[in-house]
Amino acid sequence: MLILLMLGFFNFNSVALSERSLGVAQNPAGLAFSPGLEFSIEGHESDFCLNFMSGPLGFSWKRDSSDAYFISDGIKLSNALYAGIGYRFSENYGNSFYGGLLIRPLDFLSLGGTWKKMNGEDVFRAGVAVKPYKEYLKAYFDVERSHQEDTWYAGISLEPVKGLSIFTTKGESTPYTFGVQISLGNILFSGSASDDENRGGFLISANSYPAFLERKEVVIMKLQGTYDEMRPEGLIIPRKATSFFDLVLKLDSLANDETVKGIFFVLDNPSFSFNQVEELRSIIGRARSNGKKVYFYSENYYIGTYILASSGDRIFMNPSGDIFIPGLASVSMYFKSALENIGVKPEFQRIGEYKSAAEPFIMDTMSSYNREQLTAYLNTVYEYAKEAIPNFDSVLEMALINAEYAMEKHLTDSLIFESDIEDVIKQDFGKQVKIVRAEKRGLPPVSTQWAKPYCKIAYVVADGNIVEGESGDNPLPIVGGRMLGSSSIEKTFEKLEKDRTIKAVVLRVNSPGGSGLASDIMWNAIRKTSKKKPVIVTMGSVAASGGYFISCPATKIVADRTTLTGSIGVLNGKFVTRGLFEKLGINLYSVQIGKYALSFTSYEEMGEGAEAIMDRELKWFYSRFLERIEEGRGLSPDSTDRIGRGRIWSGEDALRIGLIDKNGGIIEAIDLAKEMLKVKDIELVYYPTRKPKLPFKTSNLTTSLMDILDEPAYFELTEPLIVK
Repeated sequence: MLILLMLGFFNFNSVALSERSLGVAQNPAGLAFSPGLEFSIEGHESDFCLNFMSGPLGFSWKRDSSDAYFISDGIKLSNALYAGIGYRFSENYGNSFYGGLLIRPLDFLSLGGTWKKMNGEDVFRAGVAVKPYKEYLKAYFDVERSHQEDTWYAGISLEPVKGLSIFTTKGESTPYTFGVQISLGNILFSGSASDDENRGGFLISANSYPAFLERKEVVIMKLQGTYDEMRPEGLIIPRKATSFFDLVLKLDSLANDETVKGIFFVLDNPSFSFNQVEELRSIIGRARSNGKKVYFYSENYYIGTYILASSGDRIFMNPSGDIFIPGLASVSMYFKSALENIGVKPEFQRIGEYKSAAEPFIMDTMSSYNREQLTAYLNTVYEYAKEAIPNFDSVLEMALINAEYAMEKHLTDSLIFESDIEDVIKQDFGKQVKIVRAEKRGLPPVSTQWAKPYCKIAYVVADGNIVEGESGDNPLPIVGGRMLGSSSIEKTFEKLEKDRTIKAVVLRVNSPGGSGLASDIMWNAIRKTSKKKPVIVTMGSVAASGGYFISCPATKIVADRTTLTGSIGVLNGKFVTRGLFEKLGINLYSVQIGKYALSFTSYEEMGEGAEAIMDRELKWFYSRFLERIEEGRGLSPDSTDRIGRGRIWSGEDALRIGLIDKNGGIIEAIDLAKEMLKVKDIELVYYPTRKPKLPFKTSNLTTSLMDILDEPAYFELTEPLIVK
């Protein structure tokens, strides 16, 4: 017990400061503040307190003239209010309940109060603590009432260097004590001395505290596979895949972490859209501007991964690897002749000569309009690639570049194996640096911020083809995939509109469009919310047609330069399958009432009358589309029509013509929301737009393939370019 003669904790002396394991016996409400796994011991040889916490539960053994045991639990009631209750077992003082409150309305103010029974008498204690200069200065004043008498306690702590504190305490009937506390991250030592006794303790925590002489880290992060815009679902078994949103937040956290000296990315064939590459490059640029070095390693590089790697300080590759960048291309398949061969006749109507989704079915060659818009989009990507890779044209000329040739042409800095990465880090950053794998970086640190941000911003993902009803997944080929349901989005925004704790919404739109009716339902829900609080749209790889429709009522729209957006137009169509049935030897006979009973089905051609009806409906919905944009964006229908006509635009061009407000990604959208709310600290809340499903359970399909062929619908099949 010799160590206890030298060691005591400042936070243990006040009910407004005692938290985590130090609050088990003192103020159980402190267990709910930044819960985790922790062990601590405080006191001296004959009078000490041993504490243990796991999550919000705590156990304590207090040894003095009589042993006492405590078991307690803390609960978070709100961002500023915590409560706790416990039970004490003691022969001398009796068995009884005790409880406490912790109120932290502001980051510099903490209020605490406790009640307990001692020998059958109620004992109350109240305290107030302040820290006007972050962690540099803390002070408290407590008053305890027992036996109808009041006793006060006070203390002040200075932290001249992070992780190192000196403090003094004084009680009404006790002498001054002076102490020091030092944090080594997961271990804390503290001690105090007075005229009549020395007290101290040590603390071991699974969560790290701000440390004295903190060891700098280099984080190795592996990027592999795809990063979905939505968080993976899981009702019983959690799914471990990382969403793009979580990847962005993780990288942004590393970019701003003072303990991180460098980041070493290992690229294991990740697949990103161009806009995702663009967003990651932006965060890496922020990390470098904060003084961090960023390295990349890959066995082979492709256009996406090489553009990403070019944002770092150094590029490494395998000695037997290649850089394969032959160019940029978009390939479209045309099915008109194939459909004729099997007896299927496509019938499509559209408004907008650039509305190209129907082209593969009604033409055998690419139209000049489609070629024009695809060329313009590819040129935007090309110019972006040239900015990222200054010698991009010469790279395209070489196309396939082996590792040695890449070294010769200064396209890579060194040839290494993945097993050499730690040696490179030690050589460049020094042997004392701590090398940490991102997936094993440990638990979140202990929160030192008293008041949680009062401002909450909701992050909502609208991802998939737009349909009526609930969101889900459709396994059917071509017409299947992820479905973004109007009911799901409507319900989500109804909640957000009414939730007073949500001050703004960041809506991630990643959709090629779909049903016009469903788009309008979503538009209305988003518009109603945007009238009460800011709604900032951040566009993903594609937000076109219906994807742009649901974006236009937002307060502001942010899109990456390489985002595919626009496609303001209307399309409708069906496939007439009578010829297919005849080829299969299937005879069709019908009985009908109504001139157009079969005109809109797959069994008959539309004819002039039905085509006229559908043309009228398309014109009506197109005018409605233009009106929605006028209301949301302030663009007149005539000016929108000139940039509409079904044409797709890159995010860079969309900014120039007024379809969006700013180029950027998720982080820029969040920053814009904070700027509009005039706040710095926010709590970001993820709002799912789909109900979790049981493992291995697919969506129930109430629509057959024939229903899809039969029913006319407005739809779009614009897809982004996905790159490695």
